[in-house]
Amino acid sequence: MKILIVDDSPEQLKLLVAIFERLGHQCYACASLGEASRMTNIDLALVDWKLDDGSGVDLLEILSKNNPAAQKYLMSATKPDASTQARLDKILAKYEAKPISPQRLVALAKA
Repeated sequence: MKILIVDDSPEQLKLLVAIFERLGHQCYACASLGEASRMTNIDLALVDWKLDDGSGVDLLEILSKNNPAAQKYLMSATKPDASTQARLDKILAKYEAKPISPQRLVALAKA
């Protein structure tokens, strides 16, 4: 499985990449919206909500167009409001509360 992980925290990126690579998945780690928005041919995207150069929701909308079949998750400690949730629903993306346990990451990779 090809997994895109987008987070502006270097520690979070390292942790998520390590877990998924240990499970045998190919990971692409990006710290910015600009870098990640060009990604194509991914199976799963885990995107932080608040990035230094924009919103993870905006990025998920871009990724949805480039990768319509990919599973998409918005990661944040803050639960989305109704407006944001409507945007996620429209592109078939889901919210995942931070911090995400390793067990939950394994489940996401198997879904």
